[in-house]
Amino acid sequence: MGEMRVSKFIPTGCSEHDNCFTCPFPDCIMQGDNSGRVNKTQLIYDKIRRMSKNFSVTQIAIYFSISKRTVLRALEGGANE
Repeated sequence: MGEMRVSKFIPTGCSEHDNCFTCPFPDCIMQGDNSGRVNKTQLIYDKIRRMSKNFSVTQIAIYFSISKRTVLRALEGGANE
């Protein structure tokens, strides 16, 4: 089976902050249906869960530049409660 290539995620930020992962705001203005801000942690965790169907924990951690423990926390249901 061929080797899977995973590019690094580059958090581009928004008009409020230049990096999604270091943003001081608890909610994201870039997502949602314009009825309000969406919790950015929930958005990232949702993407991690979707990616887990095709990528390993290590690959996801590299992609987001986060620890494997953070990936596992997302997969265990973190930010859902």
